Amino acid sequence: MHSEEMNSGIYKIENTINNKIYIGSAINFKNREWHHFSELKFNKHHSIHLQRSYNKYNKENFEFIRLMDCPIDELLMTEQIFINAFNPEYNICKIAASRLGHKCNNSTKEKMRQANLGKKIPEKTLNKIRKGVVQLDKNNNVINIFKDSKIASNTLNINRSDICSCCRYEAGSIKEVRKTAGGYRFMFKKQYELMIKESTYE
Repeated sequence: MHSEEMNSGIYKIENTINNKIYIGSAINFKNREWHHFSELKFNKHHSIHLQRSYNKYNKENFEFIRLMDCPIDELLMTEQIFINAFNPEYNICKIAASRLGHKCNNSTKEKMRQANLGKKIPEKTLNKIRKGVVQLDKNNNVINIFKDSKIASNTLNINRSDICSCCRYEAGSIKEVRKTAGGYRFMFKKQYELMIKESTYE
């Protein structure tokens, strides 16, 4: 069920012949749908896989389907969860919001994180990003998003201080050396959003 007041969220474009899909996020569903099909019509879509399929099967065999409403500030993270869960065939890039199909490999992501090491993050800044906690596997796939570290700790039965240490480590704290807790990586929500933005090629 969708909120009549909210027009932002996650959608998919599905090929009704082979059931292959493209997943994306939209600030405005109607505008995003128009943009996709306009690009496809003029053979200019950024996803070459979707474009080739569209050219082969024609517009009438593609549906734009609204999957989930969510606030604009949660679009990237929610989109990433859907991409991880469904592994959409038409998404060239598996990182949410990356437009040109470029994906940062683990080595590149580690270099990005290492670039922040040695830079002491002010406590005031850390306090601003400590609310949400993202749980990831060792391949940087999002598993879950928690409202705070306490809920993450209670849900996963992992020591809260260990989770927080992982988050601070990912944020570049020179005091922390813990990379994982319970076999998982953890990041502050805002820190994860920053990583997504830094890995997006405009």
